[in-house]
Amino acid sequence: MCYIRTYHYVKWKELTTVNGFGPGWVNGFRSIPWLLSDDVVGDGKVAILKCEYRRLVYLTLTVVLTFPVVAIILQGQAK
Repeated sequence: MCYIRTYHYVKWKELTTVNGFGPGWVNGFRSIPWLLSDDVVGDGKVAILKCEYRRLVYLTLTVVLTFPVVAIILQGQAK
């Protein structure tokens, strides 16, 4: 978001505005759908940053969802 704020202020303002409070807040209802969309505001670096963010989210979800299964398997081998 720092890059978006510096180089694409209008888009940053749109993504971080919370009604009644103004820009600069965390607004997941706007930012998460935008991060998962194909909109790169005409900037190649934004495309790269969004791709890296999506990879991080997928990796995190994979670890969180598979951890219980791995824990059960390891618990069974410890006996």
